[in-house]
Amino acid sequence: MRLYKLGVTVAVGLGCLFSTTTAFAQFLGPKEYTEHGFQIERYEPSIAGESTFGIERPWYSSTRWFAADLTLDEGHNLAYVGGLRKDPNTALDNQLVGHLDLAASFLDRFLFGISLPLTLYETGTLYNGIAPLGYGGFNHSQGFGDPRLSGMLRLFGHSDRSPIAMHIGAHVWIPSVGDRNQQGHDGDASARVMPELVLDGRILRTLRWTFNFGYYWRDDAKITDLATQLKNVVGDTINAGLELAFTSKDNRFNIGPELWFASEALHGKFMYKGYTELELIVSAHYLIADQVRIGVGIGGAPVKDIGTPELRALFRLAYAPVRKHAPPPPPDTDHDGIPDNEDACPGVAGVRTMDPKTNGCPPPPPDRDHDGVVDADDLCPDEPVGDHPDPKRPGCPAKDSDGDGVFDYEDMCPDTPAGAHPDPAKKGCPAIDSDGDGVFDYEDKCPQVPAGAHPETAPDKLGCPKPDRDHDTVPDDVDACPDKPGAPSPDPKKNGCPGLVEVKNGVIVIFQPVFFATNKDTILKKSFPVLNAVADALKAEPEIKKIMIEGHTDNRGKASRNMELSDRRARSVLTYLVKHGVSSERLDAQGYGDSKPVADNKTSKGRAANRRVEFHIVDPPQGGSGVMAPGSADAPPVEKPPASTPSPR
Repeated sequence: MRLYKLGVTVAVGLGCLFSTTTAFAQFLGPKEYTEHGFQIERYEPSIAGESTFGIERPWYSSTRWFAADLTLDEGHNLAYVGGLRKDPNTALDNQLVGHLDLAASFLDRFLFGISLPLTLYETGTLYNGIAPLGYGGFNHSQGFGDPRLSGMLRLFGHSDRSPIAMHIGAHVWIPSVGDRNQQGHDGDASARVMPELVLDGRILRTLRWTFNFGYYWRDDAKITDLATQLKNVVGDTINAGLELAFTSKDNRFNIGPELWFASEALHGKFMYKGYTELELIVSAHYLIADQVRIGVGIGGAPVKDIGTPELRALFRLAYAPVRKHAPPPPPDTDHDGIPDNEDACPGVAGVRTMDPKTNGCPPPPPDRDHDGVVDADDLCPDEPVGDHPDPKRPGCPAKDSDGDGVFDYEDMCPDTPAGAHPDPAKKGCPAIDSDGDGVFDYEDKCPQVPAGAHPETAPDKLGCPKPDRDHDTVPDDVDACPDKPGAPSPDPKKNGCPGLVEVKNGVIVIFQPVFFATNKDTILKKSFPVLNAVADALKAEPEIKKIMIEGHTDNRGKASRNMELSDRRARSVLTYLVKHGVSSERLDAQGYGDSKPVADNKTSKGRAANRRVEFHIVDPPQGGSGVMAPGSADAPPVEKPPASTPSPR
């Protein structure tokens, strides 16, 4: 419904605007180059009170009621005949124009303004019939320009409050004198009008954007009859403007560029060189004491039309008082006529008293248990607080739910008795053993690391495992090779020393492959020594409670065949270890086929690496995955298998 109303408002506003301006344009009469004299100066100031120079960014009565300002515009080299930068001859070297502007707003939706221009001085020479103000023998209108009347209507949004706002408006220029003479260039001989659409908004609180678009109706006019083939004529133009500015959160300071564009709309001259202007101005504005705004700007025109200066400097001094809104009345939450900052009971209606502690409060409620806590605040209104009040439950006695002698309000485990071994660091709680090594956490020097099968015995290392420098699960005090990784061994002289296997990063690494008969799960005899070494390591280290034996193949042959073969080979290794003294409860086996390659299957060396058996420690859980060593390989084939069923190797 809101979108529907908005659409109707926009449609009606635009229809009224353009129907009015179209009728006014028809009133202006036929377009012929019969008028003499027109306003060369291209700059038109924004409505008074705005924090821009040439871009309309409307304000309304919720911001201020009125504004007045004086804008000074200094232009350098602004009357190239033909509007061409390469022409070295100019009639106007410098021009200073002052604009006196007034504006007012009402209903927070309408803005009206008037602008009165006056050319203060010009310098230059007579050229092609164009002469500066006061040039001998050329008596034009002595610097008074055409007054401009402006109006804006806010359709939706607010310029400095909304991400996007829309406004429509129109500007009307009234000739200050009658028909201009041939040298007049500070005003037109006939009225002009420009309807305008304005889109603007504010994003991220400090970034403003504005876009203006308008169609400028003016009678075709010329300054001189001389050399009319040159650009000394004007007519209708299409105007646009864009501003991006940084603004402070309080709207006091604004800085950013303004881009102005205009081009002849008729006679086939749109975007035509010499009939188009593009001007860039960088401006800054500052509001002093919410009353006076000062603005400065400087820029130039990379694309020129007649009257567009090479360099422009702007200064604006405005009286633009910000509207002061009456402060809201102090809050009175309970509506009892006593402001919250005086009300001792702001959430409950009461009566005024002389006591600040009861002012605004209702009469005190009863205290049934006579414990000094009124029933409204007493969580136990029928039970006195007694000798041990609960500080967390007003009006209630302290309780000991678990009966361990520690009141609940200070018991960190109120539903669990402290027991025979209370935790000295957590009042009312039993001591716990996080790593399950039999040493309570409060005295365990390694509370998250089990002491394991080889615990330290020193008091300052209670609950910690013995050191193992080479990380092969064999403690240094029984490791025959404490600085060389190895594996557990029943032989004290070989315990922890390098051999055919090594315990490393959660993996029993084997340094010789496990060989199988081609396409079979039969273990070849040359692999017995390395498997015996694995069995010895497991028997010597009962702390290793579970091993996963993984079988892998290369990618030759069918994937399903590879998966089945790898699983049989892994279980064949499990059977071998059980036969050599390892409990079956400590072993598990799984085949993965060719799904987990460790090398490139495109080479024979890579395929050999992928045919492997791996031994992973899964209990106790391990932190690292280890480095995969060579695992298994097939014996050389006895005969070539059929081409239709390639043998997984």
